[in-house]
Amino acid sequence: MTERCEEELGEDGKRLLQRLANLESGLGEKQVNEVVTLAKALAHPQRLKLLAAIGAKEVCVCKLVGVIELSQPAISHHLNILARAGLLRRRRKGRFNHYQANPKLVQQLANQVQDLLTE
Repeated sequence: MTERCEEELGEDGKRLLQRLANLESGLGEKQVNEVVTLAKALAHPQRLKLLAAIGAKEVCVCKLVGVIELSQPAISHHLNILARAGLLRRRRKGRFNHYQANPKLVQQLANQVQDLLTE
C-alpha cells in the first residue's frame, strides 16, 4: 500500500503542477527524448572527462589514451556514444578517428536545461 501525503497541495504543490503542465505543453515528446538522449550520453564520469578533454579542438583517439586512464577500446566506446548523441563530431584520418565537440549542440543542451529550471 502506498502512503499518501496528508498535507494539502498548498502553493508549492500548485506551482510544481503548473511547471509540469508548462513543461508538457512547451516541450514536445521529440524534444524531451532529445534531451534524455544527451543526458544519458553525459551520464558517465569518463564521458564527461573525455568531452572536457577534447573541448573545441580536434583530438585523435591515440592522444587521449595517454591522458585518460582507460584502454583505447574503452575510450573509443565512450567517444562513440558521445558522437552518436551528436555531442562530438568524428572525422576519420588514416587509421584513426579524430573527435571535436559540437559546440552548438552542447549550448543547445545547456539552454534547454536552463529553460527547464527557470520556467
